[in-house]
Amino acid sequence: MKIKGLDHIQFIVKDIEESVDFFTKLGFKLEKRTSHHGGSAELRISSGGTVFEIHATDPSENPGHDHFAILVEDIESSIKELRDKGIEVDDPNYVPVTGRMIANFRDPSGFRWQLVGFKKE
Repeated sequence: MKIKGLDHIQFIVKDIEESVDFFTKLGFKLEKRTSHHGGSAELRISSGGTVFEIHATDPSENPGHDHFAILVEDIESSIKELRDKGIEVDDPNYVPVTGRMIANFRDPSGFRWQLVGFKKE
């Protein structure tokens, strides 16, 4: 598997508007809002940098880290490689609003990770 970098980090926050205001004051740039999880925001600290995604809690969640997403060169071969090593990886989803292909998996402690790639043309 060829890792290209960290694609995004997602945090669950108590109040999305309050958090967007806070992170923009720190210098993050609000790039887009999506309907993901009932409303989320994607911010970046620099052009081309890692996406920092936030969304508000729902009744089953606590504020905090939700997942880290690894950007890979080829998502299909990366999924196969991890599965061949005994790691359970979900089938990939295409997310039209971001243009990303995403496949979830869990580490031994149960934390969620994602493989992220782009749909092959």
